[in-house]
Amino acid sequence: MRRGTVVVAVLGTAVAGALVWSISEVPIAGVRSFYIASEAMEPTFETGDRFLAAMSSPKDLQRGQVVLVRTSRGDIYVKRLAALPGDRIALNRGIVSINGKPVRLAPAGTRKVAYPYRPAAIARMFREQFPGEPAPHLIQDLGQTPEDDMAEVTMPPGRVFVLGDNRDDSADSRVPKIIGGLEQVTLADLVGHPMFFTWPTRKLGSAAEGEAR
Repeated sequence: MRRGTVVVAVLGTAVAGALVWSISEVPIAGVRSFYIASEAMEPTFETGDRFLAAMSSPKDLQRGQVVLVRTSRGDIYVKRLAALPGDRIALNRGIVSINGKPVRLAPAGTRKVAYPYRPAAIARMFREQFPGEPAPHLIQDLGQTPEDDMAEVTMPPGRVFVLGDNRDDSADSRVPKIIGGLEQVTLADLVGHPMFFTWPTRKLGSAAEGEAR
């Protein structure tokens, strides 16, 4: 099952209330609290993670940036920008190519994963850094899937290509909308970007940008 990593807004929770109280002297217009409701952005965002997000169209977009994507159904997904307008993007055996150049993957260990819809497994992790991205991010590989290969496409003006970090379990731009994917995303549907984690405590205050840690 492909996961879209829907992020759910939370209002009036203990976490949100504490944050509002602690920054009561600071304007908070345009900021919302969210939690992660699926596994599609693991290992960067895990189910149950909470974060604050700036709710405005991101400016000066760059590859590797984490963004909030609004769907036609009104859901909000969190994904990673892989290709910008005018870029060419392809995948070959899970390796992303941008404008004809493969993006190097550096091994980063393994982790055990267990989801209700599939047997427990050992996932491999890799560091991936798109052209122009200031630091690498982590992705997770669960094995060979049909989405590991995609013929090259050129992004038209006003559209971007997004991917989930849980690369084999993400309903992203590789997946048609008719089966729950996002396809290519319009710039108008980029509605914000995560700022920092508010839960769990081990991530509290750290930047929710997905840079490898």
